Amino acid sequence: MGYELPAAEVEPFLDCGGGRTSTGYKYWSQSGKGEKKLPYEPKKALLRAAEHAQDYLDKRVSQMTAARDIVDGQCISLCACNAGLFGHLWHEGIFFLETLFREGAKRKELQFMNPVEYLYKQDTAGYQTMMPEFSSWGTNGYAETWLDAPNDWIYRHIFRSLERMTELAERFPDDTGLKERALNQAAREILLVQESDWPRLMHHDENAKYARSQVESSLRNFTTIYEALGSSYISTEWLTTLERRNNIFPAINYRVFRRKK
Repeated sequence: MGYELPAAEVEPFLDCGGGRTSTGYKYWSQSGKGEKKLPYEPKKALLRAAEHAQDYLDKRVSQMTAARDIVDGQCISLCACNAGLFGHLWHEGIFFLETLFREGAKRKELQFMNPVEYLYKQDTAGYQTMMPEFSSWGTNGYAETWLDAPNDWIYRHIFRSLERMTELAERFPDDTGLKERALNQAAREILLVQESDWPRLMHHDENAKYARSQVESSLRNFTTIYEALGSSYISTEWLTTLERRNNIFPAINYRVFRRKK
């Protein structure tokens, strides 16, 4: 829409100095290079995603059936994905996952589990223990994207805030009412600070000022709550406004930050 609607219609919604940019709202379905663009049809797209989920299950079952002839014990097909891309770069990805698990649950020949569950079912005495090499999909396959000159200042503040969040969870394990609301909001702010897109934007110098302001804002909000709980006073009006603005994870429970006994 940012490129195809009349400029006068989209300019009020774009902060790009008058230039065109993506809005996130799109008209067209994906097509190959040089192919004619076709309008996006939600129902058709969801049907295709369901077909892909069924096909994926069929191929995994076929793969593990063939593996039984050469592998001792239970077979496992491990799928490691960047979960953030489901629903982000692949709009129907969430529906694909839902269909995958719903249909898979109907099949007696397979079972979904995480790697730890699988290991508990095995005799691991003869397994070789290995340490994976640190790597990522970022610049040069390492951590440069998230740990570079423009963004490395973030982490000392994150670690200090996490220590303080654990301290709060230990000091106030059973609080209710306004204090519980404040503690839950502190937990939200901690998670917002750790959003990996902020250092990525700083690294690539894309909306870097915005990314920095988001990090600083969440750190400031957290510190305000921390200090307010220390003085046993917090502004109800301020907290309510913050809850409405940063309302991610509405059912969050700050107690997840308590130390394991």
